[in-house]
Amino acid sequence: MLTPDLTDLVRISNEFQFPIAAFHHAHEAYLVPDLLKSVYGGVPPTVAIFATNARYKKEAYRGSEFAAKVLTEAGLDVAFKSDHPVLNSRYLPFEAAQGHHYGLNYSKALSSITTIPAKSIGLDHRLGYVREGYDADIVVWDSFPLNLGATPKQTYIDGIKQILHVYNVDKPAAAQDISPAGEWDEEAKEAVVTRGDPDLRAKKRSGNVIFTNVKDWFGPELLGAANVKELGNGTVVVRDGGVACVTDEADGCAAFVPLDEGMDDFEIVDLDGGSIGPGLVSVGSWLGLKEIDQEKSTSDGVSSLAPRGLASAHARSRTTRCPTRRSTRMVFSCTPWTVPPSTARTPCTIPKRGISTSLTAAWPIDLESLRLLHLPSPLPHRSSPACLTLGLQAPITPSNRTRFSHTKLLFTFR
Repeated sequence: MLTPDLTDLVRISNEFQFPIAAFHHAHEAYLVPDLLKSVYGGVPPTVAIFATNARYKKEAYRGSEFAAKVLTEAGLDVAFKSDHPVLNSRYLPFEAAQGHHYGLNYSKALSSITTIPAKSIGLDHRLGYVREGYDADIVVWDSFPLNLGATPKQTYIDGIKQILHVYNVDKPAAAQDISPAGEWDEEAKEAVVTRGDPDLRAKKRSGNVIFTNVKDWFGPELLGAANVKELGNGTVVVRDGGVACVTDEADGCAAFVPLDEGMDDFEIVDLDGGSIGPGLVSVGSWLGLKEIDQEKSTSDGVSSLAPRGLASAHARSRTTRCPTRRSTRMVFSCTPWTVPPSTARTPCTIPKRGISTSLTAAWPIDLESLRLLHLPSPLPHRSSPACLTLGLQAPITPSNRTRFSHTKLLFTFR
């Protein structure tokens, strides 16, 4: 929800005198907290947002992981949402955990998925608290719920146990400790000042770094260090942009930090029991190719329009786009005849300038399965591409409506 949308809703609420319980998908609400407080009735609405899911479309582009922290400090209630199935609603506690990591105190983080939403929908007289007289809907955790790996030991609905076969894992006493909220004050301020578009480039660079208190090393064999090695309180030295030393001994890397250079030439980073591994490599993702996922104008190309496995990588390939056809039934249509819907696997012959090939499809099928289509008999070099029309056999459902109405098929033949 963009700032102009929020402005209009607040204005209309005052003009027609109706309160607003919550603003959903209010990605830019953290930029105008005082505006939200001016809704009709004087009771600020709840702001229902994701913890980190943003930048996937224009109205979500200025969303920030610090929004919950900024809104809470401004006196507004935040409820984390899943928009199931966008995010699986089973993982709402992870939304709260992310909010906690990015600066929301643990009490507000837990309230964001319990007390605050119950209050927002008007059911806080029976839900959202562990109190006498309230519904006995309770989760018993094996560790602090906002810690990574926290697992329910038992769930009660109306006082009735839901987990029949309980499986417990022994965890250290430290797992029960309340983790501190992340310290991101400067970053949160920058997010507001830059209107949700902060400078994400590195603030500082150094070719010489000493990492201390390294628990694990995941990397190539180097000076006796195996690919995976438990260092305990180890040290890793980076010199001139490359790893020079990995050791679990107190002075094991002293030779790589000459005294005449002094420590001023090195950046010292205490990992506090953290690990070091190689940089991740993403194969096949849109990273760097698309700025806003759902805005085609921000893409560097049209590769996202092609179902996986259908487009040829040959530079001399000839392509054509075949539009999809929406109807109440799914039929793989090859003029002049149609594949019977009841057929499990049916070859479909496409005449083209006296040349034919066949497309074989499993039934039922959707766009994710289109990669199952194959060409057992390749077309000759100078043949023209053929089109395949696509409809729907089953009633349109929310899961396939978008898939079929917004997708164009790209077929490529040599």
